[in-house]
Amino acid sequence: MSIQLGQVFYGSDHLFKVKLSMSRLLTIVNERKKIRGEYRRHLEEEYVAERKAEEQTAREEAASLARENGESAAMMSHEVAEMLRERDQRRSDRFQVVREELVSKLQGGDGSKAIAPLLDEEDVAFIAQSRQKMTQKDILRSHVKNWADLDLKQRRKVMGHIQAQRAKHAKEIFLKELAAIGS
Repeated sequence: MSIQLGQVFYGSDHLFKVKLSMSRLLTIVNERKKIRGEYRRHLEEEYVAERKAEEQTAREEAASLARENGESAAMMSHEVAEMLRERDQRRSDRFQVVREELVSKLQGGDGSKAIAPLLDEEDVAFIAQSRQKMTQKDILRSHVKNWADLDLKQRRKVMGHIQAQRAKHAKEIFLKELAAIGS
C-alpha cells in the first residue's frame, strides 16, 4: 500500500530477508522429502528382493520334498530354461541332419552326376527348413527378432509377408530345377 502511495516502507528489507529465508527453507524441505522418498524406495526394493529370494527357496524346498515323495511338482525356472535350450538344440540338430542328407542327395554323394547343380546354400537351407515340421511360432522366431512383442494383427501381417517371401523363394528353386532338367 505504501508503495502505491509513494511512501517509504521501513520494514521492506526485513520482508525481503524473510521471503528469501522461506524460499531457502522450502528448497531444503523439498530436497529432504526427495531424499526420504528415494531411501524409502531403496528399502522397499531391498525388502521385495529379500522376500522373493525367501519365497523362491521355499518353493524349491517344497518342490524337492514333493519329488522325494514321488509327487509331481512344477518345474523351476532354471529347469524350464534348460528344457527350452535342449528343445532348440534338438531342433537345430534335426535341421542339420535333414540339410546334410539333402546336400548329399543333391551333389550326388554316390559318385553319380549332381541332381540339381544350380541350387546354392541358401536354397538348400530353405528346402531343408521346409521339409521340417515348423509351427508359426518357429517361423516367426527364425525371421523376427522381437516376435513375442507382436500382437495378433501384426503377427498376421508379418506371417503374410514371410509366406510371400518363402513362396517367391520356392518358385525360384522350382525354376532352377526346371532349368537343370531342361539343359
